[in-house]
Amino acid sequence: MHILIAEDDSILSDGLAYFLRKRGHSVALAADGETAIRAINADGIDLLVLDFGLLKVAGTEVLKSFRAQNPHLPVLLISGLDDAYDRVLRMGLTVDEYLPKPFGLKEFEASIGKLTQQPFATTSLPLEFGPLTFDPASGDISLRKDALELRPHERSLLGLLIQLAARSIGNQEFAKRLSEWMNDVGHNAVDNEVDGLRRRLENSGLRIVLVRGLGYRLVEEEKS
Repeated sequence: MHILIAEDDSILSDGLAYFLRKRGHSVALAADGETAIRAINADGIDLLVLDFGLLKVAGTEVLKSFRAQNPHLPVLLISGLDDAYDRVLRMGLTVDEYLPKPFGLKEFEASIGKLTQQPFATTSLPLEFGPLTFDPASGDISLRKDALELRPHERSLLGLLIQLAARSIGNQEFAKRLSEWMNDVGHNAVDNEVDGLRRRLENSGLRIVLVRGLGYRLVEEEKS
């Protein structure tokens, strides 16, 4: 799991990062709100540990940015502000766990354990990404409202890519499901299916890219 710690206390953030890395997680650090938002926009974050007291851009704005892109992914709020959790509620936002400062490592470990063990929420509602629409219930995929005729393996892979792009699943869940699918069809099949999907998505404004360390991603082409 890739975790972003947005915390301006370097001693605390370094300690938490060391703790998480020892348990197998990858960690990115952001000492201010601007850096946190850039990390969020770069994508690939599965869990956000957020302190409200950030410089340059307030933690509330960081949370808004994260929730706009990742409505289903977990957030652990850490704060020394007495009204931090109430402020989240008043803004109509959500966090999954809240730790008031100061807290101990045992409390932090318990909160992280809850967030990393629970499956990421998914939705049965249709998902849209660019001109694509995916119905998780039926598995049907349409391009600009026209149904795409896909082979079963193509449909499975493109459905996963749409769910990841629309952030209804996180990187960890994507990797798990892709691994299960690859075990069924074989590793070489993935590259072949991706090549086929790339041809089907020509002139759609979308493309499938390979991101080092993260795997395949469905992205929108930049408009000139």
